[in-house]
Amino acid sequence: MRRLGRLPAGTTIAVHDAKTGRFLAAGLFEPEGAIAVRVFSRDPRESWGARLIGHRLDAAIAMRERWILRAQSDAYRLVNGESDGLPALVVDRFGEWSFVQPYASYWDPWTELIADRLMPFTPRGVILRSRVAGASAKPRVIAGELPPPDLAVRQEGARYLAFTQDGKKPGIYLDHRENRPAVAARLIGARILNAYSYTGSFTVAAAMAGARASVNVDLSPWCHDVARRNLELNGLPLEPHEFLARDVLEYLASLRGETFDAIVLDPPSFSTSRRGTQSSQKDTPKHVASALAALAPSGLLIACTNDSRFALEDYLGSIGRGAALAGRTLRVLEIRGLPGDFPTLPAFSEGRYLKLVVAVAD
Repeated sequence: MRRLGRLPAGTTIAVHDAKTGRFLAAGLFEPEGAIAVRVFSRDPRESWGARLIGHRLDAAIAMRERWILRAQSDAYRLVNGESDGLPALVVDRFGEWSFVQPYASYWDPWTELIADRLMPFTPRGVILRSRVAGASAKPRVIAGELPPPDLAVRQEGARYLAFTQDGKKPGIYLDHRENRPAVAARLIGARILNAYSYTGSFTVAAAMAGARASVNVDLSPWCHDVARRNLELNGLPLEPHEFLARDVLEYLASLRGETFDAIVLDPPSFSTSRRGTQSSQKDTPKHVASALAALAPSGLLIACTNDSRFALEDYLGSIGRGAALAGRTLRVLEIRGLPGDFPTLPAFSEGRYLKLVVAVAD
């Protein structure tokens, strides 16, 4: 038997049951990836190639057009990897451009085919942004033209800036597309704290829905500059919104009796700062307890995590422990996750990484 490590990337590997020899699936080999074989079919008659790839790209776009997308959004996911039958491939739309993000080198021979399928849908251009380890992450045009560095896009009727030529600072995260307006509808007349506010997308959605004021806390002054621009982009006044370049936990500890009607708590899954290393699984109770100390009676806590390893029940348990530390009782009103343009397979729980919990605090 040949060693898998000596096979070229993209070699089709048949996966069989070790005991019975029964065919289970066909997958693609990736010698440099964390996952050696990624399944593309459970049908032994299907073969990997231009016909299958083209068909699945067309099907992914058609499914979103028919069942998911509405006219007030032009920034969303077009291809979601394994869940669209295209393992290790992500395609995101930003306005009239699509961004192709391969996570495996076996996609290298297929970039022109992908661009041909995408150009009728995003006619200004198709941009390659490789996510393969060791490859350059600098965006490269594979069809059409390069987009402007800061591009205004629409999500559910609101406008946000996307930074198309910086892989580390996208400006807007597509996976909260449906969550922002759904949460904002509960915040009419509220004064909110947007903790780990990034570029203020939850603040923009809340202000558009009728929230009266906000305090936005994030360490990055750059994030606050973009948040102000996002508010202005939507014709919203800046005066009711305060921006603080501070550590969230330090800010919460500094409050003396000040409370908010609602708090959005969306920390990074993992970060390292002068305070040390934080992770969502370890530190969620501490974050929740600190936030609840500043939440008014019967206020809303909107808590989020994008940690794929953090199962929903475990996350809810961590939120509950935080409430106990704060001496508060939380009642969950709503649990949300990924929007429809991020479909997942039933057995692929890791793909459902995003969890958002809306709870009222007594």
